[in-house]
Amino acid sequence: AILAAPKMNFCKDFSQCSREAERTVRMDNYKVSVVVLTYNPDKDRLLATLRSIVQQKNIRFQIIIADDGSENAEFEAAERLFKKNGFIDYVLLKNQQNQGTVRNMYSAIEKCTGTYIKSISPGDLLCGENILRMWIEAMEETGAIVSCCDAVYYVPHSDVMEPVVRKANPQYTACYLQNRPEEARYNYLILDDLFLGAAIVCRKDVQKEYMEEILGKVIYAEDHIYRLMAYDRVPMHYYPECGVLYETATGISTSGSDFWRQKLKDDWDAASELLLARCTGKDPIDRYLRRL
Repeated sequence: AILAAPKMNFCKDFSQCSREAERTVRMDNYKVSVVVLTYNPDKDRLLATLRSIVQQKNIRFQIIIADDGSENAEFEAAERLFKKNGFIDYVLLKNQQNQGTVRNMYSAIEKCTGTYIKSISPGDLLCGENILRMWIEAMEETGAIVSCCDAVYYVPHSDVMEPVVRKANPQYTACYLQNRPEEARYNYLILDDLFLGAAIVCRKDVQKEYMEEILGKVIYAEDHIYRLMAYDRVPMHYYPECGVLYETATGISTSGSDFWRQKLKDDWDAASELLLARCTGKDPIDRYLRRL
């Protein structure tokens, strides 16, 4: 029944947002800000990530490294790489205390001057030298606010990258490719067919608004903002190309640690409370969310 529900208007006027974004593009130096979120980073993995970013062509971008209170943020190594590549469009942001990923990301957003934001972590890599340009062009053609691409998951072995699997993110892609937004919304919120946080590009102004909503409630899993966006019918997009090499089995979400499993559950529950606060009973999906 929910899949057959009639199309509804967006909860927010994103047509106005699009007009404001066009003005922003004309005023800004950068089309996209690439935010590298770090905490006690491995130097080699950080540098590999930065190399995959600085090679991007045919698009104006900046890099912001936002560190969440590391003993050694490896800023000197990063600056040597930038100097070697003649890259000057970067910001190094050192937070003095460890506050969690959400606050670290928010501190970076306040320094971003790009129209779009692509966040990434050390060990994850952008695929190819034109991926940012092609991805954002595809978003702009459809008027999307947020977009997710495919990713190749890999496990690092010394200096060798062992591919594990290539995944579409989300798994059910036809509803995006065939413009069935209510079905996509149901899949995202009820079937948990979520975007991969490492494989997302989002409009800066919208991302900042939703980050402000979860500040102080969600600590580590900043990608819960996209659950809220899905409920609010923010235009979401699937880019059917591999845009990211995603390091698995080492990070917070894939390490299998009981400690992090509990922390991520706490974040899920906190975001779910924000979702439930939106439920008035007027939306057909509300009863499913309340039951879950």
